[in-house]
Amino acid sequence: MPALFALSVKQQNDEQRPIVEQRKAQYDAAMARFEERCKSAGEKINRTVEDVEGVLLANIRPDTKPGDRSDPNWPDAALPDEGRGDWYIRSFLFWEHHQDKRNMRGFLNETPSKSPGYRFVDVGSERDGFRRIRLDRSDGAKLFSEPMKSKPTRYAVSFENLVDPEDRKLWIAGTKVTVTDTSNNEVLAQKTWYSVEPGQGSKAGARVPWGFARTCPLHVGTSDGMTRFFVDQILKPKKGE
Repeated sequence: MPALFALSVKQQNDEQRPIVEQRKAQYDAAMARFEERCKSAGEKINRTVEDVEGVLLANIRPDTKPGDRSDPNWPDAALPDEGRGDWYIRSFLFWEHHQDKRNMRGFLNETPSKSPGYRFVDVGSERDGFRRIRLDRSDGAKLFSEPMKSKPTRYAVSFENLVDPEDRKLWIAGTKVTVTDTSNNEVLAQKTWYSVEPGQGSKAGARVPWGFARTCPLHVGTSDGMTRFFVDQILKPKKGE
């Protein structure tokens, strides 16, 4: 190897070393903080309810916007593959299919099975009014809704995104889902998830950062229905037609 070429390679390595060390330090800090956050992740179930026909969605995860999945401050990054918008609503109305028993849960779609979702979902607010939404299987997975004159169902599902500035510097995101009996404001259950992006925002090779997130607790079924898979343990959907 010519001496001049060897010197050039060494110079390049010396110049890159601080960058590599800085990236490793950030990765190590992120993993350590993520492990600490995971100690408080998981679910707490106080009470379950049988034969529930419908749930009230107090808020709905919005559709992604361009750039969200590359943004360290994306509010919904803790469950980056969760269904959003109308698909978030559909996840509560779909049936579960669980052929692979090696996994705790299966996948969701509009084809009936022995594991139904809810018969309806209520959305809205006291100020704007409520709508009752059902799934129209005669037209694919189309949703149809109607305004309600009565009060919504008593069982509510809400989420709160945990946006800590220090976490977000390390590409760590959290979210907490709460199931409530609104008749007496009893909290039936809560579950908290955290995710970390191990590449710390790298877009090398057309990489989309939050698409590589690690999540705790681990997914128990397809990642587009994580909230549904938690809620239906608490509010157990009524079976039959």
